[in-house]
Amino acid sequence: MKKVLSEEIALFAICASFFATEVEAGTLLDKSDQIVLVRAKETLAKVGFYEKNNKSHWIEKWQTSGYIGRNGLTTDKHEGDGKTPIGVYDLGLAFGVEKNPGTKIPYKELDEKDVWVDDINSKYYNRYVRSDIADKDWISEEHLCNYKESYTYAIVIEYNTQPIVRGAGSAVFLHVETKEPTAGCVSIPKKYMKKFLQLLKPGAKIIITRY
Repeated sequence: MKKVLSEEIALFAICASFFATEVEAGTLLDKSDQIVLVRAKETLAKVGFYEKNNKSHWIEKWQTSGYIGRNGLTTDKHEGDGKTPIGVYDLGLAFGVEKNPGTKIPYKELDEKDVWVDDINSKYYNRYVRSDIADKDWISEEHLCNYKESYTYAIVIEYNTQPIVRGAGSAVFLHVETKEPTAGCVSIPKKYMKKFLQLLKPGAKIIITRY
């Protein structure tokens, strides 16, 4: 029980650092059943997955090492800066080159026409699209199938998505690590990424911060 309480206190303190009042932090924890906590220094990260049990206590399900952007963390991200954005975010579409591992959320098995637009002048900037759409207007994209190891399994971190600000950064994901820093995403070992997707429920949050 002491371990549970210490984990809850630490999690609350981290959440509180992102909000003007403790009430707002408490509301986040009350409304969420699952949280991914990313604590990073330089390009290395400790990534933990927390879940609320049937007594409404937060339990750490697992923790692993991982990586963030090659240029560290930032509160002011820009396209191509190689930095991972600090903040509290929703998690969106899950996807990967492998078949659905058994997740309860929407999952897209990738094929050769799946891309993520990073052209800041495109109306599709920072969006997943099919490369053969009729009104293609971009000259730069991330061809998702080209990253077979990283995107074995992945999920969208909903950074710069509602609303989308052109030039503020795109394609920020949680994905499988390749034993080196990322271009701005968060990465963890494949077995933890697969386990995470299998446990994940709609409404989970990810918190990215320094330690």
